[in-house]
Amino acid sequence: MESQAKVPLHILSEQDSWRLFRKKAGNAVDSPDFHDVAWRVVKECGGLPIALVVVARALGDKDLEEWKEAARQLEMSNPTKDDHDHTVFRCIKFSYDYLKHEDAKRCFLNCCLFPEDTNINIEDLVKYGIGQGLFQNANTVEEARAAASSLLKHLKACSLLLNSDQEGCVKMHDVVRDTAISIASAGDELAFLVHSGAALKKWPRRDSYEAYTAISLMSNEIQDLPDGLVCPKLQTLLLQNNIDIQEIPDGFFERMESLRVLDVNGADISSLPSSLGLLLNLRTLCLDGCKSTDISILGELRKLEILSLRESCIEELPEEIGKLVSLRMLDFTMSSDLKRIRSNLLLSLSQLEEIYLQGSFGDWGKPIEGMDQETNAGFDELTRLPYLNTLKVDITDAGCIPQTVVSNPNWVKFNICMSEDLFVRLMDVHLSKIMAARSRALILNTTINTLPDWFNSVVTEKTEKLFYIHGSGLHNIISEYDQGRLNGLKSLLVQSCYGIVQLMNTDIHVLNRPVFDNLEELRVHNMDYLKVICVGELPPGSLRKLKFFQVEQCDELVGTLLQPNLLKRLENLEVLDVSGNSLEDIFRSEGLGKEQILLRKLREMKLDKLPQLKNIWNGPAELAIFNKLKILTVIACKKLRNLFAITVSRCLLQLEELWIEDCGGLEVIIGEDKGEASSNMSHKSRVKEIVEKQKEEAMEKIILPQLKNLSLQNLPLLTGFYSGFASIQCPSLEQLHTQDCPLFRATTDEFHSRKQVQVNNEQHFLLLRKRYG
Repeated sequence: MESQAKVPLHILSEQDSWRLFRKKAGNAVDSPDFHDVAWRVVKECGGLPIALVVVARALGDKDLEEWKEAARQLEMSNPTKDDHDHTVFRCIKFSYDYLKHEDAKRCFLNCCLFPEDTNINIEDLVKYGIGQGLFQNANTVEEARAAASSLLKHLKACSLLLNSDQEGCVKMHDVVRDTAISIASAGDELAFLVHSGAALKKWPRRDSYEAYTAISLMSNEIQDLPDGLVCPKLQTLLLQNNIDIQEIPDGFFERMESLRVLDVNGADISSLPSSLGLLLNLRTLCLDGCKSTDISILGELRKLEILSLRESCIEELPEEIGKLVSLRMLDFTMSSDLKRIRSNLLLSLSQLEEIYLQGSFGDWGKPIEGMDQETNAGFDELTRLPYLNTLKVDITDAGCIPQTVVSNPNWVKFNICMSEDLFVRLMDVHLSKIMAARSRALILNTTINTLPDWFNSVVTEKTEKLFYIHGSGLHNIISEYDQGRLNGLKSLLVQSCYGIVQLMNTDIHVLNRPVFDNLEELRVHNMDYLKVICVGELPPGSLRKLKFFQVEQCDELVGTLLQPNLLKRLENLEVLDVSGNSLEDIFRSEGLGKEQILLRKLREMKLDKLPQLKNIWNGPAELAIFNKLKILTVIACKKLRNLFAITVSRCLLQLEELWIEDCGGLEVIIGEDKGEASSNMSHKSRVKEIVEKQKEEAMEKIILPQLKNLSLQNLPLLTGFYSGFASIQCPSLEQLHTQDCPLFRATTDEFHSRKQVQVNNEQHFLLLRKRYG
């Protein structure tokens, strides 16, 4: 165990201890039956917050007899008066002992194998757990994930683990980790050697390694491994992220006959040692980043269930891989040199449940270069693997997909990228990391009508995320919706499809039912010839769930982005992000009735690099309902003279952040309502009307009650917030940033904030710049 300097622990008073304990254990401790025994337990926690929390969470749902037994156990192990370390240890150990399931205990102890204060990848815990023989009631790897997720959720509820700010990870408190290492180092059945993240340069010396069941030396600076170790009980060996390891001695694994989990990810290994083939009990093997081009020795590992070789350098999947008859997961993601998989090789992996080949092999069924009459594995082989339920694979073109298959596979989760462009395929790897885990995604460079019926039935119709990238023959996504029966589609990206001039056209393809009625996200990127988003009337109910709409780099997109025919369908739109096109208006509402409720859920809008933009809203001001808008960002809109008319501004009741930058033509933020006096009026009458209007405005107020942050950057013509006589009131304003606005003279007093307004706070400005810049 790593030696660490002792940090003084914060001690709570008895009353504060009780309040914290009661909060975590629940109101049951207030009942007469529980109150006294609960106080006994609280006193044994010694005022230490972490001890109070873990014990309270462990006992929260237990009955009275278990509470009494817990108090008795804690009192029996009463430490010396000031031994806070021991108090923490026995309380966490108590919570650990109260875990009902052995799998939960093993998952908890596995977390201490990772470095201090690190994000622990849940997928690693799943792979290690399967290798160690946990999750025996799970029939599939996916069920094992679900079991692990449930256990980790319980451990977090017990405060033995913490939430992470990184998706798909958990964390372990340093004090809890120290306790876990102590538990795992002193057990009868388990003995851990843990020096992860300790900056070790050499392998740690011990008189003997025979008792250890797990060794974790991950994330160090070790260069050389010993020639051989006698480790008859060792089941888990974690050496990942030791980037200076370039060689594994040939006899290194000879005396590790019980090893079940081996992780050497990130080591710069150019060849695999012969002793690796002796690990006949190995279940999980992780060799990501391995530089060896010969992995044929892995064929000896007949019990292997998990094999990960992400970012490897192999060019061909060797025939010996076909001997891995127990393999359930195969991962060669980002192995871009992999060009050959011989025909029928994958069929030997009859137990395979999950296969990952993103950013690597994609030439299904095509002739192998330099091999007479030989072809690569056909895509139909994947359809004939009886247990395969998850696949993330590439296909270079639609010709790789067979027209018929023996039977339709039951692929539950998939990510299939059809593209000859390696950059697109590698981009898909990145996208899959940020998309919802284990979703159903399809990337196409063609239209749906070119795909076989079985593929559309198995994949296209079940797709939740559909991306068209460099799609040839694509002219109208309404036709695609109808052809592919995309009723369940939630996310759609259309990018670099140069045949599209009108994204949606219901005049050409008429439908009498809603289209994209479950779509939640729509992205339109780099469409060089796109001129309009929608032509014709969309059936009622279309796009009714759309929450996010993004349009980027569509240079020929002109006129209005959201015309009335489309605007009235976006009743649930929450985020609008528009950049890099030639639009003059964002919204146009002419022709819509006053009873129409528009944009009632829009909470964030970003407008960037729109050099021709003249109006955000064009049409009757009373239809502009922006009462949920919280964040508005306007950047590089050179022709924009104001953001909204005063009538529209009265709807901005929830606006919290306003960022305006590089708008060279902007004169005021809020403009006057458009409208002219009757041409038949005399000059005297016009003057009188103007005077009366000024008097009315002088009595008016423009109130933005929630505005907290106002940032104005590089606005050379900006003279003020409003061109008329109404006063501006921003009672919640906290931050005002102005830079390169020479004509803007407004002071903080003019905003009538109830708070102390900070002007040009650099630290806060940099935070906003990072968000909006």
